[in-house]
Amino acid sequence: MPCMSPLTEWPKKQIGEIVEIQADASLTHRLLDLGLFAGVLVEVVSQMPFKGPLIVRAQGATLAMRRKEAECIKVRACKI
Repeated sequence: MPCMSPLTEWPKKQIGEIVEIQADASLTHRLLDLGLFAGVLVEVVSQMPFKGPLIVRAQGATLAMRRKEAECIKVRACKI
């Protein structure tokens, strides 16, 4: 696995650390409001079929997010 990949390519049930968010200002602010920012640990819980949303867990919250949004979140493996 590369050292950094989009959240959409992250394996299910593996915890990763958000490295950066590559999005426009409005989406970046929305993700920040949801508690998703660099340094936060995130886990892909499930991926809906037919390119549907991803279910992710971060900071004790479970969120559903569009794949287009999840592609903007770059993660890497972390040591817990």
